[in-house]
Amino acid sequence: MNFHDTQMGHEFYGKTVPRIAKALELIAKSLNKPALAAGLPFACEVPADFLSQLYQGNYDPSDEPDTDEISRYSAEILANETELRAAVPPDIWEQIDHTFSLMNKRGDRQREQAFAAGYRTAMMMVMAGMSPAPRLGS
Repeated sequence: MNFHDTQMGHEFYGKTVPRIAKALELIAKSLNKPALAAGLPFACEVPADFLSQLYQGNYDPSDEPDTDEISRYSAEILANETELRAAVPPDIWEQIDHTFSLMNKRGDRQREQAFAAGYRTAMMMVMAGMSPAPRLGS
């Protein structure tokens, strides 16, 4: 008896081989069609020198314009500071001002640290996406 005459042979030639052929066809099509390396879900204009500025550390996210929410908070802070300054003696205000100055310096370092961590993570993700896929079992 020949293999193609058996139940297993019918299964192999009738179902397995067509599935293999279809899979190979899909693989061939995907290899011939260039895939997007990355895409953004929104429209975005990127300046020509953005990546070099970012790489060289010359990009400052605080240069971006404030949102309406940030502008509202800034106005409230300024109004509150004016009231507070009028309510406390100058020597106490000096201590308050020094405390806020230290808090702002600490916040600046924390934002720099968060930016560096985010940038490092983004670059690792880009490099991982550009690297060949790891081989399983190696």
